[in-house]
Amino acid sequence: MVSQLLSCEDLDHVSYAKSLAAIQGEPSSCFQFVNNVLAHSAPCAYQELLENHAILLERIPEKHQTPHFIPYYYSLLPFEHLKYWEKIEVMNVQVGDLFIYIDRDYNPDPTTRVENAPSGTHVAIVDSVLKNKDVGNIELKLVDSSSRIRGRRCCYKEIAPVKRGSIAYSFLDMLLESTTGLWNIKFIGQKLLTNKYIHVLRIKNT
Repeated sequence: MVSQLLSCEDLDHVSYAKSLAAIQGEPSSCFQFVNNVLAHSAPCAYQELLENHAILLERIPEKHQTPHFIPYYYSLLPFEHLKYWEKIEVMNVQVGDLFIYIDRDYNPDPTTRVENAPSGTHVAIVDSVLKNKDVGNIELKLVDSSSRIRGRRCCYKEIAPVKRGSIAYSFLDMLLESTTGLWNIKFIGQKLLTNKYIHVLRIKNT
């Protein structure tokens, strides 16, 4: 278990992720941002995602298919056969890991969702582990792209982002529900989100 403050200065993909915030033009989704970072800073790991994306599209229902590698697809990866990726126990989260949440009631069919409603999923990059001393209680500082504004901070100055879809820091408190094994999560400045599956992925040192 990680129990101390960690920083991310020596992780290239984390540093690159933050650098994008200073030059961002158009808004981006969470997965567009992460895919961009991986393609630039971890091309072999990203290529492995693309290869498995093609395999997944042959196996899942047509209504669940998208041309982008969305957060939901991370949960379907065959980790035992991957060269560059491993799935990590949530309590062992570290700087540089990918953080993914998926709502318990997530529906992979986008045609069934109310227009402009949240998808119930998210992917981000862990910038710092702020707290992980108590079993089932973790606080993280993430670099992500999100429609959230309240509670977030720009990567290059201490102000909130001015528009939705901005790359910035998000601050997250997570509490494990021991009876269900699911997580309740709360971003600073946002309402509590309950019953989330959490996935933590790490790029292997190969």
